[in-house]
Amino acid sequence: MQVAIVGKGNVGKALAPNIAAVGHSVVYGVREPQDPKYASDDGIPLKTVREAVSNADIIILAINWAAVDNVLAECGDMAGKVLIDCINPYDFRNNLAPLVLADQSAAKIIAGKTAAKVVKAFNQVGAAVMADARNRKSRPLQFIASDDEDAKKSIIKLANDIGFDARDGGSLDYARELEGMARLWIAQAFWRGMAPTTGWLLVAD
Repeated sequence: MQVAIVGKGNVGKALAPNIAAVGHSVVYGVREPQDPKYASDDGIPLKTVREAVSNADIIILAINWAAVDNVLAECGDMAGKVLIDCINPYDFRNNLAPLVLADQSAAKIIAGKTAAKVVKAFNQVGAAVMADARNRKSRPLQFIASDDEDAKKSIIKLANDIGFDARDGGSLDYARELEGMARLWIAQAFWRGMAPTTGWLLVAD
């Protein structure tokens, strides 16, 4: 598959090499590919957002909530493509206060702004877990939610390929619960001393 990762922050840089390592073609989409701040030695090509998205089957939106509208405009028409929303819409400078209404989620709002098939995934744990999920003894849990069953199945497979215990998280109505899982994880990692390498597990005895 052709995968474009829009954004080159911690999440983007964690996912890109992992996805490339299992045989997918991966590029970063950034505003100014020539800017030295985007330089790295991971071997993943840099393109403009529009160039990266135009050739991709799957787009991973690894950006801040405040940037959504501008980035979607840069992406252009994404009809028929799968768009993975990794965003957790919380105010990191204000005790993780929600930035969307309680009955909303980033994923549902984004789905109303694009013709892409929106999937909520890769938001429930930190970048350190996403970077090395394939190398862990226990596969970290990752729920995948979408209103499009085929898109959801394809991302469940991708998440399994890169080392997660990927589970069907239901429709996009459940995206707000997945974002809530992330809020709890972030609070534990930021303020309660939990190691940022910690992931969720499902255990059945």
